[in-house]
Amino acid sequence: FASFGSFKSLGPMLAMAIVVVLISGLFVIPAVIALIGRWAFWPNNNLIPEDGAGKVIALILSIIFLPLLVASIIISLVLRTVGKVFRKNDGSQNTNNGVWDRAGRLVSSKPRVIFTITMVGIVLATLPAWSMKPSYNFLDGFPDDTESKVGYALLSSAFPPGQLAPSEMLVESKKGNIMESYQNLENLANQVALIDGVSTVTGPTRPIGIPVTMPEALAQGAGRFISPDGSTARLEISLADDPYSSRALELINTVRTAAAASSIGMDNNYQVLVGGATALQTDTKASIDSDISWLAPVSLLAIFLVLVLLLKSLVAPLYLVFSVIVSFGATFGIAIFIFQNVFSHTGVAYSNGVWMFIFLVALGADYNIFVMSRIREAVKAEGMQAGIATAVGRTGGVITSAGIILAGTFAVLTTLPLRDLFQLGFAVMLGVLIDTFIVRAFLVPSMTAILGKWSWWPRREETAIK
Repeated sequence: FASFGSFKSLGPMLAMAIVVVLISGLFVIPAVIALIGRWAFWPNNNLIPEDGAGKVIALILSIIFLPLLVASIIISLVLRTVGKVFRKNDGSQNTNNGVWDRAGRLVSSKPRVIFTITMVGIVLATLPAWSMKPSYNFLDGFPDDTESKVGYALLSSAFPPGQLAPSEMLVESKKGNIMESYQNLENLANQVALIDGVSTVTGPTRPIGIPVTMPEALAQGAGRFISPDGSTARLEISLADDPYSSRALELINTVRTAAAASSIGMDNNYQVLVGGATALQTDTKASIDSDISWLAPVSLLAIFLVLVLLLKSLVAPLYLVFSVIVSFGATFGIAIFIFQNVFSHTGVAYSNGVWMFIFLVALGADYNIFVMSRIREAVKAEGMQAGIATAVGRTGGVITSAGIILAGTFAVLTTLPLRDLFQLGFAVMLGVLIDTFIVRAFLVPSMTAILGKWSWWPRREETAIK
């Protein structure tokens, strides 16, 4: 349903990928493990046969999968270290055996303090988002030594900014020869030239930028601005600013408004269109803005409805959706600050905000479902305070491991030379870590503890009295 091409094409692909992963997780992986048995866990020493055949098979597998073996060793060492740090207690009682056990007891005992501290931090982290400098020039995202970027920098230093990518206005006559409307064309060109921010306007009535009579215009080469069939004229508009700046994009809308208000623009016998690189970026921005205006509320509403069905509650889904929103806000703000003040990027790719929202909202909803399901089970058995402490302790290690693996996956994008992909990978990685270590560990449990039994309203949950 999106109007922006990238969203429209990638959306169905991601949806199909999720369906495939779901089918694989439910049917394929269990079936494969059942078929190959203990070899599914190779090279666990306890599962490798001691006979000669087993050693030969292990040797062959080691040679074939040597790169994966090296990677698995590294990952095993990392996960073992993480496991020691975030070891959780698997017993029935909540003892002081791990970081997440202590975090769970802290949140359940002082939920208002934890909520206040967490929200203050999130609000402060969100503030840099308002200083975002959007970038609409795809060349800015190329490495500095790229030939096209070097050439663009050379042109920028030698010529006025607007001449690097001039905008074009096309005027089509449905009556025949466009030169029959010579004076109306000049009136249109003059209206555009008077707009603040327009440097020069050239066209069939002013081939070198100065209005002239028709015979003089033809002598100066006005024909290069007329289509071969004579029905369409082209006006070339050079802006005073960088053609990819926010100011230039706003100026295109002003030019379009002026064209629509001109005598030609109001005449049904003519069609006036504004194109060029700046107009393309203007339309791209408008398309993204239009899509996000409905994509954000629809996706949040869908998540809310799914949470309502799973939790059979109206209150908990509300603050879980709230947690997703503030998590994205904090991520976006911190990412903007780092990009512009630490990495000294000239701008932030405008479409990256939408991609960040899509990924982080989806991932945050997954963690929400996992945490709240565990909290509800623990509260039934142990009561509100003890249940929340137990749930945080029991899920901390799992969510931490999943978050680190997922963050590492997106961190791979930061190794790419393209700035836009680097920014997307870094921001999503940062968002996953914030979701893992702050939102799911402290914010969500603290809100649940504050609201208590009202979290499950209108459903009445039977809880243990402790």
